[in-house]
Amino acid sequence: GVSTMVFQTAGSNATQVVNEINALLKEVESELPKGVAIAHLQSVNDFLYASINEVIKTLIEAILLVILVVYVFLQDIRSTLIPTISILVALVAVVVVAGTALFARFVQDSLWEKSVMDVLEATAQGEHALNTYFEKDLDTLDLLAAELSAQSHNDRARLADKLALFGMDDIGTVYVCVDLATGEVYRTDDGRVGTLGAEEIALADTASERGVTDPFLDERTGNNMVGVYERFSFADGTPGLVRKARPLVDMEERFSLSFYNDTGFSYVVNGDGDVVMRSQHRDSNRTFSNIFDIVGFEGNDEADVESFRAALEQGARGVALFSYRG
Repeated sequence: GVSTMVFQTAGSNATQVVNEINALLKEVESELPKGVAIAHLQSVNDFLYASINEVIKTLIEAILLVILVVYVFLQDIRSTLIPTISILVALVAVVVVAGTALFARFVQDSLWEKSVMDVLEATAQGEHALNTYFEKDLDTLDLLAAELSAQSHNDRARLADKLALFGMDDIGTVYVCVDLATGEVYRTDDGRVGTLGAEEIALADTASERGVTDPFLDERTGNNMVGVYERFSFADGTPGLVRKARPLVDMEERFSLSFYNDTGFSYVVNGDGDVVMRSQHRDSNRTFSNIFDIVGFEGNDEADVESFRAALEQGARGVALFSYRG
């Protein structure tokens, strides 16, 4: 046979974890081959329920013992009833107070869980919208690259016309075509043909076939931009690159989310924690450049921070709770 142990994470509810595991095992058990079964050898609930039963049993025995002792000393049933009723009333009061505290904690945990789920759902929707946005831009670049790949790299007028055709109805967006052999640059916002330096050409040569750019300063305007790019080859085999970019602030206005009446904000970060997009709301924190500038070791467990760092690098999804400024 095969034995497996499942351990709960710190802060989780043991009973809830066991119940969820049992529910999952029931689903799995129905799909097991004939003759194969799942046996529970040990559970935290066994100890938990046994402890609760022992507490109830001890409480009942203590009440009966108190009543018996009072009766032995007073030798009168009526006189015995008074302290007995007092004990029961006090016990009921304790149960009510404890129940109220537990209910308040349950409501608090439920509200926290709902808040977390709402934030996760909202950020997941924002991520999907942003990814869809970039995918559509990449699809547009596919069409542009296909048009340019049918042209010769030295037909400047034809290349400029093709580029202008794609950018004519896309206000605020800049399309760029780069001849990686000569360094010549064609832009939709400038009729002149520019030239990249040797270092810039070498950097472009190291880029992957297609993808999303990190925020960058536009070569001509100096504005912060973000967009997508794709490599291609002209009709004569000369390597080229096309890029479609928008002002970063426009993307932040579209895809930066806020929560709880603008007291919480979302940030788009890369695998190293560098902030790529942030809300421009006046109440958001716009000073830090890396998420670990605020999720530091001060007031937080080092292992938790490193675990969060590893999850970020892996692109995992979940919730992490940290202290900020105490």
